[in-house]
Amino acid sequence: MKTSRRFLGLALIVFITVGLVSYPFGDRLGDVEEFRGAELKASVFYPLIAGNVNSQGLLGLRIDGKPEAADAGGLFLDGGMNVLSSLSFIRNVFSASAANYKDGRVRIDRNYTTVNLTLGSKKGMKDGDEIELKEEPAVYNGQCYISLSDAAALFGYGYSFDRESMTVSLDSTTAEKPMLRKSFDLRKLGRVSKIRDQGSLSACWAFAAVSALESSRLPDDDTRFSADYLANHNTYGITDKDAGSYMTAVSTMLSWRGPVKKNESEPACHLQEVHFYNNDDIDAVKWAVFKNGGVSTSLYADIDSSDLSGSGLYNPANNSYYYNGSNAPNHDVVIIGWDDNFPARYFGKKAPGNGAFICQNSWGDDFGDKGVFYVSYYDTNIANNAVSYVKSENTDNYDRIYQTDMLGEVGQIGFGNDTVMAANVYTAKTDENLSAVGFYTIGKNTEYKVYTVSDFTDTGSFGDRVLKAEGTLSDIGYYTIPIKEPMELRPNENFAVVVYLKTPGSKQPMAIEGRMTDASKKAIITDGTGYISPDGISWTRSETDYNANLCLKAYSVIRQTDSKGDVR
Repeated sequence: MKTSRRFLGLALIVFITVGLVSYPFGDRLGDVEEFRGAELKASVFYPLIAGNVNSQGLLGLRIDGKPEAADAGGLFLDGGMNVLSSLSFIRNVFSASAANYKDGRVRIDRNYTTVNLTLGSKKGMKDGDEIELKEEPAVYNGQCYISLSDAAALFGYGYSFDRESMTVSLDSTTAEKPMLRKSFDLRKLGRVSKIRDQGSLSACWAFAAVSALESSRLPDDDTRFSADYLANHNTYGITDKDAGSYMTAVSTMLSWRGPVKKNESEPACHLQEVHFYNNDDIDAVKWAVFKNGGVSTSLYADIDSSDLSGSGLYNPANNSYYYNGSNAPNHDVVIIGWDDNFPARYFGKKAPGNGAFICQNSWGDDFGDKGVFYVSYYDTNIANNAVSYVKSENTDNYDRIYQTDMLGEVGQIGFGNDTVMAANVYTAKTDENLSAVGFYTIGKNTEYKVYTVSDFTDTGSFGDRVLKAEGTLSDIGYYTIPIKEPMELRPNENFAVVVYLKTPGSKQPMAIEGRMTDASKKAIITDGTGYISPDGISWTRSETDYNANLCLKAYSVIRQTDSKGDVR
């Protein structure tokens, strides 16, 4: 009798699991309700539903009534059917600074509100007052998550979750509008890496890049990367004796050639998203620092000195610098904060107004304030060529990267308007799942659609493309777009990834790699099979017609084999 009951219980669970894969969620939850008479507890069927929703990316999101793309890993449904939000989601959606610490502390700052929480506890503090959460902050798959209903309540957002459609709704109209603080300093939050000293090397770009990347991962991950390795092992083939640029660093890390730890040669993480800024939008740079950590940038140092002691533009008494000439930048630093009230008179040459970025240099602890100095908002170059390292992930996120643009974005192509379709064709190396696509946006608020093509033979195959993802990307930069339903690939199968881009104001929306500059003259164009199209019907080769590779990468996960040798 006991055996029969166990078999019946197992059969019910299997039946529900199969049903979850086969029916819409409105039907699924209705079916689940019927099993309550059979005393199948929520502790059994809720985790089944949640697992299915998470694995297939079925959780929907609406903000102020408009559907939004829920970024991979941003929202998570736990076994109790509670919607959890990652810290990256909180940063992006709530315009907040959010970080978790190794000792279990979690800190969230929004506007002038500060919330302190602890993993595994419902107790917390908000601006010095005790609060109690509905759910405990927890770690899933290496990421810190907080109940989305708790986060919404903390910052005055409206919140609802429709279990029938598996859709979360947030209402920002009830909350205080996002605002920047008058001053902000990552040092006070433990989110600045140790000061480096580049010595006589011409590799400030590498030192700034790894320092900014480290800041974006702090405080919970204090991995230290090798600036020397990046300076001498990069996709541009230059050394620490040569002048480089932010794109040298970005392209190397986006290609998974770095970053690496000292005395190692394999990447310690995978860079998947970066944003680019320039000094016509100072507030955007501040938001990037506030949300994502240090931002690398360029400035002009008017003398060749490691301490600027001979420069009339540097004031050692206040560790401040201001240049308003027309010379191009020749040095990279990391913006780690700002002070709107830093007096204009504190600079070697009086600036037109108050305000300064707080910058981390790579000239050792003896320079400035233990390696840090202040650069005027009115400096000619500060916040130009600025890079925010938004998302870097563990190296097990994807198994393989398909790419031809090792030098990254060198130029752009298009058809004289703000839309373009582009495709790269690759050959699968083994049994794997195509899981994500990566590309650059060359303007703000770029609309995109991602398609895949299996068994590619010729341009006629593009007619069979399948839409896999779509949305709008607010910043200029590089993005990795996960595919909700990965496409299965076979060994030696030709497949294509296709992207449609609409970038307002652009006439050439597609980023390319080519021999357009002295730095990129070694670009290899013969290793790609790229196509571009004005309409998705007529296609031309990028390599033969434009002498360029398309900046369009593909990411896959290798399918495993079971004990019988079957692929799964």
